[in-house]
Amino acid sequence: MPRMHTAEIDRFVHAVDASGGNLGCPTIQQEFYPIDLDYDTVVDQSFDPFSGSYFEQQVELYRGISSRDLDQSSGELHDDDLRPLLDAPNPTGISDVAILADSMRALTTMLSVSNLKSSPRILDLGAGHGLSSEIYAYAGCNVHAIDIDPALGELSRRRSSAHNLNITRDEMNFDDLSRLSRVSDSAYDAAFFFQSFHHCLRPWDLIGQLKSKMAAAGIIGFVGEPVQKNWWNNWGIRLDPESIYVARKRGWFENGWSHNFIRQCFERNGLTLVFFTGGLGGGEIGIAACCSETLEGVRAQARAMGLSEIYRVGTLSIPDESFYQSLENPQL
Repeated sequence: MPRMHTAEIDRFVHAVDASGGNLGCPTIQQEFYPIDLDYDTVVDQSFDPFSGSYFEQQVELYRGISSRDLDQSSGELHDDDLRPLLDAPNPTGISDVAILADSMRALTTMLSVSNLKSSPRILDLGAGHGLSSEIYAYAGCNVHAIDIDPALGELSRRRSSAHNLNITRDEMNFDDLSRLSRVSDSAYDAAFFFQSFHHCLRPWDLIGQLKSKMAAAGIIGFVGEPVQKNWWNNWGIRLDPESIYVARKRGWFENGWSHNFIRQCFERNGLTLVFFTGGLGGGEIGIAACCSETLEGVRAQARAMGLSEIYRVGTLSIPDESFYQSLENPQL
């Protein structure tokens, strides 16, 4: 297994760029894979994973991998030309039918299993290019989309206006929802993450903030997220090739958690998290709620859809861990 020190990541990034951004390029795989990253940061996994000390160790590791300080206001942005996407069939510009279809299937499966009723009010957190927002709106949801990137926000607003979609879009770092007011008669019925939850710095804090914005029977759902134990017992910066590449290239904070840890993040805030099959690329869907009646409705809907609940007490039913080795589209 090739060892790569964090000081050598630029060579890897340059090679990927020279291949057109194709992390799956045979020459890249032959020279660099599987990557065994060597770093100077000491990460003591015996520390309380919710502690400031453990958090600072992971931020220091991020600095070594990304070669920059952690600044989400600049490190989570896109610099691509978005104008061609205004009139594209979908806001991502993805033309690979299999890739796009799996994303749409995962999103609609999460939406369906959530067992929502007519015209629910939805928070779409880390909405990115707006694919998830458009799908939720097409299904009849009132969508409030949040993302930190102003260029992607303008893309979503212009597409929503052109297609008459019920989407409100705000530029906001979802790690701080203080600007998001809660009115009792318009609390959110659901908050969804699609390939975005892992960008938050402290999920346990974010969940607490979201709980205060939700209706009593509201849910928090996610799909396409890196729930695994490949590198850390609880949580930490992902060390797969794609995560290393985008951290150094774009400054993205690519987090990942174990199932037990992310479940604890919800439990600390009085919510129960359950996992179902049917997620993106063979992964799972996570649904959390405070209300037991809501969760039973979700479970009943999942059974009706032919989905299985996984990671229940007393079961060994688990998804394919290989899914989490490379979560997203290898063409960057």
